[in-house]
Amino acid sequence: MKKIIVILAAIFSLSAGCQSAIVTQTPPVKPVACTMEAKQCPDGSYVSRSGPNCEFAACPESKATTTPTPPPSPVVCPQIAMACPDGSFVSPQGPNCKIPACPTLTSGIEGKITLGPTCPVQRIPPDPNCADKSYQATVIVKTADGQTEITRFTSQADGTFKQSLKPDTYLLVPVSAAVYPRGLQQTVTVNANTYTQITIPYDTGIR
Repeated sequence: MKKIIVILAAIFSLSAGCQSAIVTQTPPVKPVACTMEAKQCPDGSYVSRSGPNCEFAACPESKATTTPTPPPSPVVCPQIAMACPDGSFVSPQGPNCKIPACPTLTSGIEGKITLGPTCPVQRIPPDPNCADKSYQATVIVKTADGQTEITRFTSQADGTFKQSLKPDTYLLVPVSAAVYPRGLQQTVTVNANTYTQITIPYDTGIR
C-alpha cells in the first residue's frame, strides 16, 4: 500500500513539473504593408500612407505668404496735340489723359473782311450801293516769314472776326478762289494786352 502511494506521488510531482515547464509565447507582430499612394499638399509637397492604419501623414504647415501688390503702371497718353489760338499746343496729360485748356490771352486781332469793288464805275459822290460789302472768308495766320502756319479763323456772316494771338508779328494770308475774289495778304503786329484793329479786303476783280 505504501508503495502505491509513493508511486502516485511521484507521478503527480512529475506531471506538475511538466506543466510548469510549458510557457505560452506571444506570436510576433507582422509588419503592415501600406499601399504606395501619395497625396499632394497645398504647398506642393506629397505625403504617403504610413502607420498601422495606413493613414496619410499630415501635410506640413504652410506659412501664409503675402503677395506684394505691384505698383500701378504709368499712364501713357496718346501723342496728340491741339493747336491753341496763340500758336502754342496742348497735349493730353494726367491720369485721365485730358487735354488742358489753352492759355488765356488778352491780345490778338479783330476787325472785318470786306469785298469790293461792287460796281464797275466809281461815282462822285460815291454811290452807297457801290460800297464794299461784308464778306465771310477764312484767313490763315502765319509767322512773319510765312513759313509756319500758326492758326486759321473764319469771319462771321457779317465779315467781323476776333482772333486771340500772343504778342508778335504775323502774316495774314486770306484763302482765295482760283481767280477772284482774291484776298490781299498783310503783315500785322500784335501788342500785349490789346487787340489790333484791321480790315482784310477781298478784290472782286470788277473794274
